[in-house]
Amino acid sequence: EMLLDHRPNYLLAVKEDPSAAAYGVCFVDAARGEFHVARLEDTVHRAELATLLHRTKPKELIIERDNLSKVSLAVLRRELMDPIMNKLTPQDFLDAVAVRQQLVNGNYFGEEGCPAVLKQFWDDDLVMNTVGGCLFYLQRLKLDEELLSMRQVHQYNPSETLSSHLILDGITLANLEVLENSRDKTAAGTLLQHLNHCVTPFGKREFKRWLCNPLRVVSDINNRLDAVEDLMHSPDLRGIIEGLKSLPDLERLVSRVFAGGRDVQQVCWVDVDVASRKQVALFLSTVQGFRAMWSAWERMAPLAADLKSPYLRALCTVAGPGADGRFPDVSETLQFFENSFDRAKAQSEGLIVPNAGVSAEYDAAVKAHAAVERALGDILTRYRDHFQDEKILYRNIGKETHQVEITQTTLSHAKGRLPPEFRRMSETKSVQRFWTDEIEGLARQLKTAQMKIDDVLAGMLREIMHRFGLRMREWVHCVRLAAELDCLRSLAAVSFQDAMCRPQFCEADPSRGAVF
Repeated sequence: EMLLDHRPNYLLAVKEDPSAAAYGVCFVDAARGEFHVARLEDTVHRAELATLLHRTKPKELIIERDNLSKVSLAVLRRELMDPIMNKLTPQDFLDAVAVRQQLVNGNYFGEEGCPAVLKQFWDDDLVMNTVGGCLFYLQRLKLDEELLSMRQVHQYNPSETLSSHLILDGITLANLEVLENSRDKTAAGTLLQHLNHCVTPFGKREFKRWLCNPLRVVSDINNRLDAVEDLMHSPDLRGIIEGLKSLPDLERLVSRVFAGGRDVQQVCWVDVDVASRKQVALFLSTVQGFRAMWSAWERMAPLAADLKSPYLRALCTVAGPGADGRFPDVSETLQFFENSFDRAKAQSEGLIVPNAGVSAEYDAAVKAHAAVERALGDILTRYRDHFQDEKILYRNIGKETHQVEITQTTLSHAKGRLPPEFRRMSETKSVQRFWTDEIEGLARQLKTAQMKIDDVLAGMLREIMHRFGLRMREWVHCVRLAAELDCLRSLAAVSFQDAMCRPQFCEADPSRGAVF
């Protein structure tokens, strides 16, 4: 359901400092693997907490039993509609010392260590205690390693863009009905519903962030409006962007692929009939989605040269020597993942079978298997020559495989001249079957070689997803650029409506007083 719904589904852990109007907060969008942490120094009216709740609308809350004050609970009831409340004991809200130990010693961040944002709050016991509550809950759901390993940890700070963006607090967002109306708390009739005509799920989420953080610098506003104006005069470019609506939710799919590639060095037995089929389908959908995105950018390239807006031109251009483009060149990377395994077998059987040169371990296992098969083939050829019968073949009977099957007629012509190494294993009216010590040994080797291939294939899906996940920052960057372009197209679509014009902004002049 989370992949089908473009709206973020936040899990929020919050703890209040009873001696002051301060909160530690940690919220996560599990579908994207993205964490935000912060310390909120609030007012008596809890405006910061209200703003956070109004912006995120968490579906699930983690709170410490009897920790939140009455005024805080009143804010929760006012801003949220029936969230799932998980009331943990103080012991479950891991203390700051235990959290630090688990983050350092746990298998979360690899060789790179803790993200800088967590280190920033390392000595803030209130924030780390809140992170502990979230960590405990995710551990209970067996999601802690999967999500934290993505290293998508950010600081939530509405004031951090004060110089470049306006700050809209919860009361302002509510009174202006930016995100939800005051009647039934839905988006009906809101500014979000009126302006958001994005065609991709990640574009819709980005547009909501744009509304909550409007630009305040005149040059930035004009750059955006120049891009919108260019789009209004370029129907071909708008058409290409509208074509992105066929893309799956790549922002969330990338997170799932990254999680599927975790612990590549560990042995992973994959249920080919169930889990593997779903994971393979997810991976193929992700690669196909990025291929479609890359194709769209290739079609934009000839159109970008005619754009007046440097901002939009850079957004539509692929980065490279002599180019000021922002979109990374992922063509070779995509080609590798498209050609690294048998796609037909992956789709039909849910099994990743690597092509030659992709996995040294698999290539070695296949080579060893082929060598045993050749040895068995040579033995069969030797006996066919001995008996002068090309119809002699191997027959598998139960666990005793590769029995040499010879017809009674051929044996009668041999007049009892059987090779001394033959051991009769079974017979019928028409055939007799024999084994030799050499064949028995090779049959065991063949079975071992096949088991090795199966073991490698069992972990191949995880390995190929791990390789894909190593470039996660690049994939996420591609998605963010596509979302940005989708948001601009949405504003262009609104600008075609009646009674629309381009506003003119002027720099603030203190001597003129307030100007709107």
